[in-house]
Amino acid sequence: MEIENKSYCPLPFDTVYSNNTGVFDLCCWSDHLRSKEYFGDQAKCDKVGPFDFFLSKKMEQIRNKMLSGQKIDMCSTCYRQEQTMGQSVRTILLEERAPNKVEKINLRIRNFGNHCNLSCVMCIPYNSTSRQKELADIKYSTKDWGEHPGVSYSSYDIFKKDLIKNAERIGILSITGGEPFAIPKFWKFLLDDMPKKSAQNIDLHIETNLTNLKWKNYSFNDLVQRYRRVRLLVSCDHYGEKLSFIRYPINVDEFENNLLHFHKHIDNLTLTVQLLNVFDLDKIKAYYKEKFNLNVSTFSYVMETSEKGNPDWNVLSVRNIRPDHKKKLIEKFAYFDQKDKNFFTELNLSVKKDTVSGIKKYLDRLSEKRKMYWNDLWEDLRI
Repeated sequence: MEIENKSYCPLPFDTVYSNNTGVFDLCCWSDHLRSKEYFGDQAKCDKVGPFDFFLSKKMEQIRNKMLSGQKIDMCSTCYRQEQTMGQSVRTILLEERAPNKVEKINLRIRNFGNHCNLSCVMCIPYNSTSRQKELADIKYSTKDWGEHPGVSYSSYDIFKKDLIKNAERIGILSITGGEPFAIPKFWKFLLDDMPKKSAQNIDLHIETNLTNLKWKNYSFNDLVQRYRRVRLLVSCDHYGEKLSFIRYPINVDEFENNLLHFHKHIDNLTLTVQLLNVFDLDKIKAYYKEKFNLNVSTFSYVMETSEKGNPDWNVLSVRNIRPDHKKKLIEKFAYFDQKDKNFFTELNLSVKKDTVSGIKKYLDRLSEKRKMYWNDLWEDLRI
């Protein structure tokens, strides 16, 4: 595939994505509102299974448009990244693969639900039940993202049957949440419902906060024995007391013990770049490399790209750092691998004054609720 094609992306050719609003989409970076308009009911998890969605006429139309170089409305995030930085998630993926037809299909799915035991300061509310509860407790609005409808019996039954029916087509089954290991359906599907013969041919990737990898009589080792290969992508946004605040109410000692215990199964640590860790990225990378021999990816970042409205939990975007410090950060982290510099896109956006005024207010409310005070940990937050 020629790189000059400014539309083509490998994901619509080899990866199904679902989010916690109960719909399938092109990827997690997609403009979900535009996707909703384009796909309608054909993307709803209570109407279709993942393979039904991926092999639909509308998805085929998108693939054909991409092959011909026509830009896709839902792909505005990548186009914006390319305009700002000269690269995007799309172009990074192109360095790895460029299929031009559908063969083996990977899945990155949230169909087991959004139950989570942590309430991370930057998490989108519909991805964590604990996050939703905490924001409600401090009376912070989540109206801009809407409410998660939950995983209905009908949608889960459609999903389960579709996956088992098409198990031979699965390449990688990547599961996120919520926290997958805290969700009973996750364990029952993978160890009871998916036939053992099918599981032996599937690579299993699990995005996890690595706090507890067992449930009732099920254990992580059962998954290792049943599936061809099991890899862990571990969320980790700082270390020590700062990690305790960001990923509240994580037990840091327990987390670090799990890093040692499950080390051979961990691909890397995934950090979401935001105000409370961006100034320490080099220290965080060094800490986990030296202590655990693990690399920290800064591929993901908090986005606040809308010019209207104020989604309260996105106040932690690095776009709201003072301009002089943004310049210093870009210079400081210029040596990062290209894929770890996606957050430069936000650094290159203008400060939103209405958002800046709400940052400390938001952190103060969280601090009071948690009885952990952010300004004791970040005395020099440069905003």
